[in-house]
Amino acid sequence: MHIPLVRAEHLNVYLGVLREIGEPVDRALDQAGLPGSVEENPNAYLHVPRVLECVSACGGHHAAMHFGFLAAQRMLLQSLRPETQIAFLNAPSGRMRLEEMVRRCMFEDSALVGNVVEEGRNLRVRCDMVGFEESPALAYSEWMQIYAFISAVRSIAGARWCPTEITLASEGIPSDTAYAALPDTRILLGQPHCSILVPIETLAGPCSQPLVPPPQSSRDLSPRLSAWTYGAGLREMLKPYMRDAPLDLPEAAEMLGTTTRTLQRRLRREGMTFRQVLDETRYEIACSCLADQDMKIIDVAFATGYENPQHFTRAFRRLAGISPRDYRKSRVPF
Repeated sequence: MHIPLVRAEHLNVYLGVLREIGEPVDRALDQAGLPGSVEENPNAYLHVPRVLECVSACGGHHAAMHFGFLAAQRMLLQSLRPETQIAFLNAPSGRMRLEEMVRRCMFEDSALVGNVVEEGRNLRVRCDMVGFEESPALAYSEWMQIYAFISAVRSIAGARWCPTEITLASEGIPSDTAYAALPDTRILLGQPHCSILVPIETLAGPCSQPLVPPPQSSRDLSPRLSAWTYGAGLREMLKPYMRDAPLDLPEAAEMLGTTTRTLQRRLRREGMTFRQVLDETRYEIACSCLADQDMKIIDVAFATGYENPQHFTRAFRRLAGISPRDYRKSRVPF
């Protein structure tokens, strides 16, 4: 079992579209219980139900179908996690690029389950948002997935390429903008899976490397994940709230729709306690912040949810064995 999380970048693209047309999104963010710094931290992970609640509040079913498509068109490959970009760029063929995207989609949204299956001379690239099939905001997520795969194929086949077929689990009517952008594509709604259909020969050629390499940022807070465990998911869910108001055990349990007792029991199965998860969360943020040589120690303390720098220093020393200042010195290249 894992916690459904999505990178803030996906929500931020959608919020950018809404802001451009003058929609009041700040109230929806607040009502959904999302951290105020969400738009400043694209690599933060947010609780999927809260994100879908926010999207629904901004317009609901029909808005998700229309604005979800507009936002999806702005979701560039360079917006994905750096690890995904590197794996994508290193793939030698179009098919392998798609397979890398599918394999790593869970680290963009941990509720996603994808696969690639052959259908005659085509590949069906599927990616389903498990557990949220009835959400009125599902179309928002599905269009994001669709355009991520379209962008992957276009890196091989050219910027004008369109799939022969798109299927969405969402109900509703695609906007005229969608039909105009995909004039030769059959769009089917209310289907069992979210997918695109790609001719195999389209992906057969070797890959060139025209894309911009992923940026190397000293403040990159995205985790290096190989799998989602419950503890890892909880750690990522806690991070965006650390500076303003760190979540305590009852608040975390409420957000997850469970009891404190159940949350503690799930963590015990992985040999952890909520206090350990909270301490590790603060430690990971602190290590990333300390890599920025211009950031003051007191500001690192505040960024990790401590009101007192001395408390931060003691907590950091307990985990690292050295002070934050000595840790920073040890990371300075010779």
